[in-house]
Amino acid sequence: LELLGRYQEAVENYETMLTLARERGDRLLEFEALVAQAIVRSTPNQVFDAELSDRLNQEALELAQELDQKPVEARILWNLMLRQMWGKFYYPGAVEYGEAAMKVAREANLTDQLGKILNDLGSAYLGIGDPERALQTMEEARTLLEQEKNLPLLALNYTNSAMVFFFTGDSEMALQLLEKSQQIDRPINNVWGLAGSEFNLASIQIILGSWGEASARADESLSLSRDSKIEGMISTSYLTKAVFYAYIGQVEAGLALVQRAIPHVESMWTTMNWWPWSLMARFYLLDGDLSAAQEMVKKSASLLREDLPPTPILGPIEARLSLVQVHLAAREFDEASERLEELSS
Repeated sequence: LELLGRYQEAVENYETMLTLARERGDRLLEFEALVAQAIVRSTPNQVFDAELSDRLNQEALELAQELDQKPVEARILWNLMLRQMWGKFYYPGAVEYGEAAMKVAREANLTDQLGKILNDLGSAYLGIGDPERALQTMEEARTLLEQEKNLPLLALNYTNSAMVFFFTGDSEMALQLLEKSQQIDRPINNVWGLAGSEFNLASIQIILGSWGEASARADESLSLSRDSKIEGMISTSYLTKAVFYAYIGQVEAGLALVQRAIPHVESMWTTMNWWPWSLMARFYLLDGDLSAAQEMVKKSASLLREDLPPTPILGPIEARLSLVQVHLAAREFDEASERLEELSS
């Protein structure tokens, strides 16, 4: 059900599972139901609920301590990593929980869990700006996922690895790995996986200046995101297509897409709520309205966390560049220089 984007139905199944487990006094089954709900509640989709995810994780942690089982402990730590990474966009915290989960899994020889843990830990390493360790971790995860024949996560591994190569300047390798990801996802109809790879393909093609390909990929990402009902992906797909319009100077179309993205961002993707306003600033600059652009970057800057890294998405870079562009347009050269130095560091 999760692969098909039917998250509400999945949650209902997990809730039924939890009720039955408690009625039967099956503590291990109760744990499985708690963790399944916590995972789906902590990742960007239409049933995302940060507070509920935290409560479920706490219940699961207490139960894990009661059961005193290493597989249980590793799974909770893995889920806490996901919560830090996708619920809070706090990558140092994700690395801390991920490394703790990895340690438990290695010591207990939990190879089935280790591949999943390493897959997400690689993304956390990218988030703290360590691409070399990210690739090493993802490569180890890939071997384990291949052994386990976990196709959805294997495809995700190729997608995430592709973006490490992209951020380190190897667009050709990134495109090859994204194609491998889609070769796995298409036969199993993994809609959310395809939505993610199409979004990343659009981002790469925009940077490469392949406008037709960029537009097509962004449109496909949006279509798949709607099918999978992942609010975070819907909003990023809208905003990525808006970035495309900014590069080709289509102000009206770009502003319309940003406006359509805002409700999706505000509904659950609040850690990204600064991105629409920074994009609007770019469009107002293109339209010659410096005053409106200054208001938009002011709003974006008030929402953008200083600790948010430029990876694994391009939004934070776009936001900071918008601020530089507004300073330049206002002939505030010292301020623009200072912001550029902050960005380059």
